[in-house]
Amino acid sequence: MPDGSTRLFRVTGTPPDDPPPTGSPKARLYGIGGRSRAQTTAELDLVKAGPGGFTVIDFQWRALQPNRGAFDTAKAASLLNGVRWAADQGLNVHLRQMCGIYAPDWALADAGSLTPWYSRDNASRTWLPLPRGPMRWTHPKAHAAYRDLQLRLVDLLGGEPNVAVVTAAEMTTEHAEPCIKQYAYPGNVATARAAGVTTALDIEAFERTFATHAAVWSPAGVATSCAYNNHQGISLTGSGMDSSPARTLALMDKQYATLGKFTVWANNSLLDPDTEDPQVYTKMASSPPDVWKHFQTETTAKHRDAWRPGAKTSPARTFEKAITLGAHSVEFPSGGFDQMVVDGVTYWPAFTMAQAASFNTRFRAVV
Repeated sequence: MPDGSTRLFRVTGTPPDDPPPTGSPKARLYGIGGRSRAQTTAELDLVKAGPGGFTVIDFQWRALQPNRGAFDTAKAASLLNGVRWAADQGLNVHLRQMCGIYAPDWALADAGSLTPWYSRDNASRTWLPLPRGPMRWTHPKAHAAYRDLQLRLVDLLGGEPNVAVVTAAEMTTEHAEPCIKQYAYPGNVATARAAGVTTALDIEAFERTFATHAAVWSPAGVATSCAYNNHQGISLTGSGMDSSPARTLALMDKQYATLGKFTVWANNSLLDPDTEDPQVYTKMASSPPDVWKHFQTETTAKHRDAWRPGAKTSPARTFEKAITLGAHSVEFPSGGFDQMVVDGVTYWPAFTMAQAASFNTRFRAVV
């Protein structure tokens, strides 16, 4: 029997009937997205083609706030300069927080660390121990530390007119995808259980995060993105994982109920013709009109596997699928615009300038 259900749990101070924030986001993400400062000139040209796309700026929590309290001065300046560089390029920003295993030592000391923790290495197809485990995100002190991070971030960046979206990241472990917890490895389930983590507490962490973002970021006009996959929980019996699409759909509803117009539903696994999360895609396609929808394509390694001669897919086909699902924006992963040669055949760049301009125009037409 699964631990937890599709019911979401009331969190003290955030009753489920609290109205969503008023107002509207000050900026939106449209079109093709890349990573700032790591882009080649050719990639930047593709992102900016036609009416233009957007850029993603990510950072590691422990690098930005290595000590309790104020940010590292140099890291904060670099982050602010990156946002302003994007503004100079005419690009809005998706701010991606890397928490989880990137939580600073002081936050791990407060809330505890899930150690040992294993990550699947795709090259060797084996599970390898990480140097440090993720923050125990279900602990109240984890939320206090995360909320402090948000308050300081909005002071630093909330007034920048091109900061459009920030990720919800308190409840992530290794990745920026909070529904994925690496519970396919039994050792991680054992570690989580020993730390008192349950599926119900994980769901409560989502609720706390949504409420914090509504209180901190929405008044600054910044929307909140949460990446959805089938939610991975811990089964009540045995050593396995309880994967539940129903919990994911309920979380999507909870985010919208809490954040309203400031909701961005995201998925970071898009690749056509593969359908990794069909129920998530179906819900995104039929979302309320004021929910923004964002995708990241699959990893460059999976692109390489899929886009060989004879494969029934292409970068353009994946983007066409995103438009079919009602997406407003799609991000290539790191290195996704680099030239790629497989078996002597060049497959990149992914688009011509004319194709990129067409996609940027069509994504802006999505309503």
